[in-house]
Amino acid sequence: MRISEILIENYKGLAHASFSDMADEAVIVISGRNGTGKSHVLNALAVLWNEHYNLESQVGPYGDDCRISMSVRLSEAESRAVTSWSQRAHGVAHESTGLHTVSVHMNKASMRMMAGSGTPDPVVAILRNPSFQQEHPFARLDYIPATCALISSTTPAVNLGMFRADNELQERRQVISNVLSNESPTMSLPDIASYLATLDYQGLIGARQGFDYPDEYGLIAKAFHDATAKRILRPVMDRESGESGIYVEVSEGVIHPIDKLSSGEKSLLGLMYFVRRLSASGGVLLLDEPEQHLHPTLQAALFEAMKELADRAQVIVVSHSTNLISTVPVSGLLEVRSVSESKANQITRLTAQPNKMSLLAELGLTPAQLLQADGLLVVEGKTDQQFLSAALPVEVGRVSILVAGDSNQVVAAHRTLSGLSLGIPWLCLRDRDLLTDEERAELLEAHENLHVWELRAIESHLLSIDLVHAVMVSLGKELSMPEVEDVMRRAFEPLQEEVLGGLVEVELSRRFPPPGKAPQGSRFQKIKWQCEQYASVNQDRADAVNGVAEEQRRELAAAWPSEWARLVDPKAALACLNAELRLFKSPEDLKRALLVRARDDLAVRPSGIEALRVRLVSALDRDRQ
Repeated sequence: MRISEILIENYKGLAHASFSDMADEAVIVISGRNGTGKSHVLNALAVLWNEHYNLESQVGPYGDDCRISMSVRLSEAESRAVTSWSQRAHGVAHESTGLHTVSVHMNKASMRMMAGSGTPDPVVAILRNPSFQQEHPFARLDYIPATCALISSTTPAVNLGMFRADNELQERRQVISNVLSNESPTMSLPDIASYLATLDYQGLIGARQGFDYPDEYGLIAKAFHDATAKRILRPVMDRESGESGIYVEVSEGVIHPIDKLSSGEKSLLGLMYFVRRLSASGGVLLLDEPEQHLHPTLQAALFEAMKELADRAQVIVVSHSTNLISTVPVSGLLEVRSVSESKANQITRLTAQPNKMSLLAELGLTPAQLLQADGLLVVEGKTDQQFLSAALPVEVGRVSILVAGDSNQVVAAHRTLSGLSLGIPWLCLRDRDLLTDEERAELLEAHENLHVWELRAIESHLLSIDLVHAVMVSLGKELSMPEVEDVMRRAFEPLQEEVLGGLVEVELSRRFPPPGKAPQGSRFQKIKWQCEQYASVNQDRADAVNGVAEEQRRELAAAWPSEWARLVDPKAALACLNAELRLFKSPEDLKRALLVRARDDLAVRPSGIEALRVRLVSALDRDRQ
């Protein structure tokens, strides 16, 4: 059994959410920003299928009426099971064809609950019948909330009643009851050692009786080994003490009791049991934010197990995890948006958003980058990403960062993004390099969402006299601000020649630009033309080098006293400053100290970094209004 379509109207924080044609997806991931109501989707489906309604707590703030509808599709074998059971139980052979829909309509004003429109589907009634579900677990819809209590014991105990249908039904009812009471839905994962011991014992009994009983213990142990390289051994008994136990082989010859596994590894085993049980019997599993319990390396292992489900099973997951989202086919990704962003339907399929699909192809973005952030920030390189994450961790934590490669590729990304309706705010960030004030102004005017640093590069803002002074004082160096400025000027003086070389190259490129597109002709004619043109341009540049150098030297000498912080290469400058100060082992240590102080102390935070922070926050918060 798989869910194909849903419709949710005015349920808790959801105004309108629907999707269709999803029965072919074994794993569906629902993602999106915090506060959009993703978990309410799972709540509504669990409440509807398990027939637990509570009017006042479920009707949302968007009117007096609440509607929930769900359509399921059965496999041929499941359809035959429905027909056979209905014939045996009711004397009527109800046949399953197409989709089967169940719905409920709740009215808060009149405190009434009504069935959905139309004649109730007899197949749905059979599927939700507890007796039918006991015989055919594929008709069950299980819900594992984000909050799970992990039970752990040092001594495993075989519990023959652990997997009884009435116990599972009671657990399911308790979770749904918590949903309805507006509490945080919780459930207890089984004691890992005891449920593995019970699985092993059931396997022994099944083998002894000649049943074709699946080796659930072996399947779980194999999946766990694939994820962690640790091997769960079969239960053993100590002859002397008479005690039995389950041990884990960490490496060859090194073992420890299973209760010594980490909480994340135990959670993986607990969740994997539900997935394996689903695989064997079919049905639907609703799983809310499994990443809350699992290390990133274990998240991927859980999803690999999900993707191996039998054809009849389906898992619907709410997740923020980049690791989880990246393992799912794009066709199974759904995005939930806030009511203010999408009044018609809060759920959209990623493949139904051509603009976002274009970005996946053109810019190399991942689905997680589009679904798990309040905005998108395009930067030149990985060092820019690291710098911003350290300097503005809160603000940058809200956005996905795309590393373009260089300043030209940042501008190219701006052109691509400008032609699309992305749905989230975005900003492109590039270094100023050695652009003049006029060139920088022209660039900003032509590109609305481009942010160009006022100084040469992103690290240039760390060369603030106030910031360096604050770090030195914190280390016990009682220097005045003028003294710190003198130290910095002295440290950076040798870098004038490097700056001069850069200015000369830039000026030569301005005066003698590279040739344009070759005229019409054969391929070799075009190559010849370009070589001749480049040769001419390079000769012109060579002839002008000395004169341009003298001009730039005079201009640099005049500008240096007030413009050195804008012109100097910040990486070289930090190295020179570190050598002058002799306070840190390396320039990276000095950079880290300056970054931490800029992050934590607004009074000395460089104005350029603060300006970017304000622009980011303004764009992100404006989008939420």
